[in-house]
Amino acid sequence: MQTTQAFMTVPAFQASSLASQALNHAKYTAEQIAGIAGLPSQALPIQADAVALLHQIAPVVSDIQQRIQEFAHFATPLLTDALTALAGSEPGQAKAGITRIETAAAALRPMVGKVSTLIGMAREKTDHHVVEMESVERTLGSDIAAAKAEERTAQAEVDSIHKQQYWHGLGAVWWSAKAEEKVAAIQARIHTLDGQVSRFTKMKIDVGQLRQDLQTLSGNLQSLENAIGFVSADIRSAAEDLGNAATTAATKGYLLVAREALAMLATETA
Repeated sequence: MQTTQAFMTVPAFQASSLASQALNHAKYTAEQIAGIAGLPSQALPIQADAVALLHQIAPVVSDIQQRIQEFAHFATPLLTDALTALAGSEPGQAKAGITRIETAAAALRPMVGKVSTLIGMAREKTDHHVVEMESVERTLGSDIAAAKAEERTAQAEVDSIHKQQYWHGLGAVWWSAKAEEKVAAIQARIHTLDGQVSRFTKMKIDVGQLRQDLQTLSGNLQSLENAIGFVSADIRSAAEDLGNAATTAATKGYLLVAREALAMLATETA
C-alpha cells in the first residue's frame, strides 16, 4: 500500500449518548400511549402495536450498545499494545494484536446493522400507523358530524312538540319528554365522541413523537455502525502496511485514528 494514502478519518458525531436519550424518550412516549384510556375501538390496535414495538426494540438496542462498549474496551488495550510494539520495532507483535481487533470489528458491525434494520422496520410501522390514524380521525369527524345533524333534527322535533303542546294537552307532554330524552341521549353520545377525539388527538401526537424518536435512534445507530467501519478500515490499512514493510509513521497514523474512533465508541456507549 502506498504510504501517502490518506487515513480513514472519523467525522465528529454524537451517537449512543443521543441514542440512549432517544430510546429513553421513546420508552416514555410508549408509556404515555399505553396510558391513554377511552380511545375509539379503531385506535386500540394501533395503541397496542405502538407499545409492543418499544418492548421489542428496547432490549435489543440496550444489548448492542453494551456489545459496542465491550468491543471498545477489548480493542483499546490491544491497540495501545500494538502502538508500543510498533515503537519497539516489533511489527509481528503489533500485527497479531490488530488482527484480533479487525476480527472482532468484522463480527460486530453486522450485528449493529441488524439492529438498525430492526429500528427501520419499526419506524416504517409507525409510518403506517400515522396513515391509519388519519383514517380513524376522518371516521371520528364523520361520526360527530352525523351525530350533530341527528341532534338538530331531534331538537327541531322537540321544538315542534312544544309549539303544539297547548293544543294537545297531556299527550303532548309525554311526547315532548320522550323527544327530549332522545336529544339528551344524542348529546351524551356527542360528548363521548368529543372525549374520544381529544384522547385520540393526544395519541396521534405521541405516535408522531415515537416515529421521530425511532428516526433519531436509527440515525445514531447508523453512526455507531459507521464508526466501527472506520476502526476496521484503519486497522486493515495498518495491517496491510505492516505486511508491506511500510513506514512506521504511516502505520502509526492509522492506529492512532482507529484509537480515536474506539475512544468515541467507548464514550458514546457509556
